[in-house]
Amino acid sequence: SLRTNESFAKLDGKVQHVINCLVESRTSLTAFIVEESGRTRSHTTAQIQHLEQVHANDRLYDEVIKSLFYPDILSRQEQVDYAFDGLEDSYEWIFQDPETREIIENEEEHGPDMLPLWSDFAAWLEAGQGTYWIKGKAGSGKSTLMNYICQHDLKQEFLTDWSVDGQLLTPTYFFWAAGSRLQKSVDGLLRSLIYQMLKECRQLLDFLKIEPLHTWTQSRLVATLADILKQSQLPIKVCIFIDGLDEMDGPYDKVLEILRDLANQKNVKICLSSRPLLVFEEAFYEVPCLRLQDLTGHSIGAYIDDRLSDLIQRHVCHKNQDKNRAEWFVHHIARRAEGVFLWAVIAVREVRDGLQGLVDLNEIERVIDSLPSELEDLFMLMLDRIKPVFQRDAAKFLQIALRKPQKFWSQIFWTSLDFSNLSLCALYLIHSQREFRDGPINHQKIPSSDLVEACNTLELQVLSHTAGLLELTPMVPRRDDSDKDPFVNKDLLENEDPILRTEVHFMHRTARDFLTKNERASSFLARTGYTEAQLHLASARGILTQIAQFSGQSRTDDAYRLFQVALVYVASTEKLVGAAQTNLMRSLVRESCSVRYAFDADDGRLVRMVSDVDDIDALPKPPLLLYENGMMIDVVALAAQVGMTLYICELLNIPSVPSARTPHLARLLDSFTDNLSRKP
Repeated sequence: SLRTNESFAKLDGKVQHVINCLVESRTSLTAFIVEESGRTRSHTTAQIQHLEQVHANDRLYDEVIKSLFYPDILSRQEQVDYAFDGLEDSYEWIFQDPETREIIENEEEHGPDMLPLWSDFAAWLEAGQGTYWIKGKAGSGKSTLMNYICQHDLKQEFLTDWSVDGQLLTPTYFFWAAGSRLQKSVDGLLRSLIYQMLKECRQLLDFLKIEPLHTWTQSRLVATLADILKQSQLPIKVCIFIDGLDEMDGPYDKVLEILRDLANQKNVKICLSSRPLLVFEEAFYEVPCLRLQDLTGHSIGAYIDDRLSDLIQRHVCHKNQDKNRAEWFVHHIARRAEGVFLWAVIAVREVRDGLQGLVDLNEIERVIDSLPSELEDLFMLMLDRIKPVFQRDAAKFLQIALRKPQKFWSQIFWTSLDFSNLSLCALYLIHSQREFRDGPINHQKIPSSDLVEACNTLELQVLSHTAGLLELTPMVPRRDDSDKDPFVNKDLLENEDPILRTEVHFMHRTARDFLTKNERASSFLARTGYTEAQLHLASARGILTQIAQFSGQSRTDDAYRLFQVALVYVASTEKLVGAAQTNLMRSLVRESCSVRYAFDADDGRLVRMVSDVDDIDALPKPPLLLYENGMMIDVVALAAQVGMTLYICELLNIPSVPSARTPHLARLLDSFTDNLSRKP
C-alpha cells in the first residue's frame, strides 16, 4: 500500500498528509460516481418504463374510444335546434321558479287562466336525486326543450352545488326512431353514455375490465357502466339527459330496469323526456315532472306573434279592417294549438299563405277553425290538399325520404350503412332515374352547371308539391361530417353552389311516423308513387350515379360505404322481382380490374381466378373503380355478402335451388366473405 512504500515514508509529514487526503478523496469520488451512475440508470429505466406505460395507456384509450364510437352517436342532438324555428329563448322559463313564473305570466296574460305549476327543475338540478320526467304530446317541443337544457350554461351552474364532492359529467342521448339501430336501442344508449364519460374523464379507463374490444354485448355494456359509476377512487357525479325514450325500438322493460338502477345510485340522476305512454306513467308516477303542453302557451304565443302580427297589421290597414284582429289571431291560434308547437307552425303557414293571397281575414278564420285538432288528421288534410297533377312526384319525393331497405338489410353492415340524411342532390339523382328494369349504369357525368340548375328546379318542386311535409335546410357542418350521409362530398362543396349543400328532411318526426303507420297515407304512397321494387332500384341506380358523378373528388371511404348501400338496394330489388340484375351488375364488374370466379362442379369448390394484370394501378380508372384499405373492391364477393343469390348463381352457372350439384349453396355463398380481405 502507499503507506508502506519506502519512498512515501521518506516524504515530509505534511506532504504525506496531503497525499493521503487526495487518495481518500479519489476513493470517495469513485464511489460517488458509481452510486450516482446507478441512480441515474434506475431513474432513466423508470422514466422509459413510465413513458412506455403512458403510450400503452394512450393506445388502449384510443382503442376503447374507437370501439365504442358509432357514426351517428351525437347526430340526433345536433339536428335539434334549441332556438325554435328561429325564436330564441323560447324555454327560458325552465330554469325559473314555478311560483315566480306564475306571477309574472299572469301579469302579462290577457285572460284569467292560471298557469299550472310544475316540479321545480332548477331545484332538482341543484339538490334533487333520482329521475326528472319531461312528458308531452307529440309535437309539443320535447326534443327542442331537452336540447335547450343541454346547451344552456345555467344547467352547469345549477349542478355545481350537487357535484361539489366529485367531478361533474353530463352525458346525453337522443333516441331517434327514424335513425340507425344504435340511435334507437339500449345498446346505442349505453355505448354513447360510456363513450361520452370517457371523453370527459379519461382516468375512468382505469376502472374498466378490458376484454376483446369488438365484443360490446349489452350485458358487458351494463357491467362496464356499473364499474365506472360504482368505483370510489375517483369521485364523479353524473347527470344524464335522455330524450325521446318513447322512440326506442322494442320493449321498454329492459331500458326502464337499467334507468331505475342508475337513478338509485347516489352519484347519478337522470332527466328524460317522452310522450306520456301508459308504461312510462306507471314507471315514473312518483318522480318530479312537468307536462310540456301545459307550459308552452307563452312560447307558442310569442312564436305566432313573431310570424304573423306585422303581416296581419299590413293586411288590415290595406283592407281598412279591425286593427285588433292581429292580437285576436295570435290568441286564437295559440288556444287551438293546445300546447303543441307543431300544430301552431302548420296553422301559421296556413295564415301566411292566405294573407299573401290577400284572402279576407274572415275566410282565414274559417280555415283555422276547420283545421283538425289531432296531428294525424292534420297531416292527412295536408296530403289531401296536394293537387292531382303534383301527387305522383310528391309521393315519390316522400318515398325517397322514407327510403331504407330494412326488410333485406344485411346485418353485416348495420354499423356503417344506416344514413339518416338526404341531400337535395341525392334526391335529384334518385328521382331522375327512369329505368325500372335491369340495365347497365350510365357512367357519364352531369355538367356541374346542369346539376345546379336541376337542383334549383327540384327545390321549388319539393316545396310546392309536398304540402310542407318535407323541408329544405342548409347542410350544417357538424362535429364529424365524415360520419354523415356522403351523397355530396363536403370538401368539394365548400366552393360549390349553396343549393348542393341543401338537406331534405321531414318537418317533424310525427310526419314521418304518419306516412309509415297511417293506412290512408300508406295507400296514397303505394297508389301514386313507386312500387317497392322501383324505389329500391331507383335508389341503387341513383347512388351509383352519385359515385360516378363525384369520382376522384369524394373521399374513398365515403364512396365505398355508398357502394355497399347501393348493392344492398340491388339485392333487395332482386328479391322483390325474383330476378337477378345481371346487366346492372355487369356494368360494375370490369373484366380488366375485378376478381373473377368459377365453380368447380367436380368437387363443388369455388375457384378464385387470378387477374392477368400485374399492375392494377397502371389500369385506366373507370368511374366506379373503388378501393378499400388500399385494396381493389371485390364486387362479386360483396354481392354475395349482401345476399344477391340469383346473380351469383347466374354468374357461376349453377342452379339457384340447392341440388345434388350444389347441396350446400349457402355455404358456397358464405365462402365469398373470405375473399373480401384478399387482394386480387
